[in-house]
Amino acid sequence: MIRIDFRAKLFLMMVISFIMTIGNIQSLNPIYYVLICMLPTFLLFLSGHIKSGIKSIILFIILNIIEINIRELNDSIILSLIHIVIIIIKRVFAPMVMGNYIILTTSVGEAICSLKKVKCPDQIAIPVAVMVRYFYATRIEYRQIKQAIYLRGISFRKFLKNPILLIEYRIIPLLMTLSNSADELTVASLTKGLAVNQNRSNIREAKLTFADYLIFFVSILFLFFYIRGRKYA
Repeated sequence: MIRIDFRAKLFLMMVISFIMTIGNIQSLNPIYYVLICMLPTFLLFLSGHIKSGIKSIILFIILNIIEINIRELNDSIILSLIHIVIIIIKRVFAPMVMGNYIILTTSVGEAICSLKKVKCPDQIAIPVAVMVRYFYATRIEYRQIKQAIYLRGISFRKFLKNPILLIEYRIIPLLMTLSNSADELTVASLTKGLAVNQNRSNIREAKLTFADYLIFFVSILFLFFYIRGRKYA
């Protein structure tokens, strides 16, 4: 299992988000688009998260199959709207997979240590630490709510018959739980001394390895080809 530093992950995340949201890569250069989308999925496999990687590949295939079929049958307003939604999802697909990879493979202590290495101010380090832990807490809370619903005998079939139950039994409890989690995570970060302008000790030392430099190189390469492609387009 290959471990990548948080700084390399964050840089790759910014490059992928910039290319996928600003440009029209999926239409101008489909091969380049596939490479960018598959890189976060490949990192998921390297980090040992095989299940998440397989889900990402399946979702990517389904999105492309739906888009191809809708493009051939694009003769109504509803299909046109669905086509627009699919295009938007395809644009944010790679950043979403990369964000999922960062959340699954990065601890709060590792993120803070990496940010301190680049002299990141506490005004940025604390919100980033809370944000990373917040998304992870969201996954846990949603999983627990889902398990509690199934224990009470509320199946997915009931949600199909009455979609309002989905909001009542899943969304509302999740929102109530997360509203308290944000305050608790902020207090926990301050309790650990993140607001104190002093050097902190860390259990895990953050240092760049060959894999991290390779990620930086690939990110710069992606950015170079994107800028060069727009220049000669």
